[in-house]
Formats: sequence, C-alpha cells, structure tokens
Amino acid sequence: MRRRAEPRHDGRAKVEADAKVQPIPRHAYDDTTLNNYELVPNLTQLTPEDWDDYYDTVVRPHVQDVRPRGQYAAAARKRRAAEEGGRREV
Repeated sequence: MRRRAEPRHDGRAKVEADAKVQPIPRHAYDDTTLNNYELVPNLTQLTPEDWDDYYDTVVRPHVQDVRPRGQYAAAARKRRAAEEGGRREV
C-alpha cells in the first residue's frame, strides 16, 4: 500500500488582501514602558486635564460625523515634531 505524501509548508504566512499591518516600535512593548502606569482607585481623583485628554483621544474621534483618514497619525507626527523642536532624525 502506497503512503500518501503530506503537504509541506514553506514557512510563509498567507495574508489576506484586506489585512492591515502596523509596525510597533520596540519601546512600545518594552517592559519599562508596559510597567509604567498608575492606577486611580476613584474617578474623582482624575484631574480636569486627565478628562480633557480622555475626551480628545477616546470620545471626540468617535462622535465626529466625518473623520479625516489618518487624523491620529498626522496629529502624532505633529506632536512628535513639536516635542523634538522641529528636528527629525533620519
């Protein structure tokens, strides 16, 4: 009796055409970054600035009728440029 050959896998992953991949910088998943957080046991301990940040990052993007494509990425690049004093490393 002849044995049927098993299909071989060449090690490549199949990615569907509509899949989107976002590279993540190493520092984003570094233990130092992941362990750098604070817990607030009571919501009354949040400052007005904390609530403004929450609104800007969580609420506002989801209540806009029309949200420009890439809005968050553009804002992040502008913020980074301002933090670096307009310098960009290549």
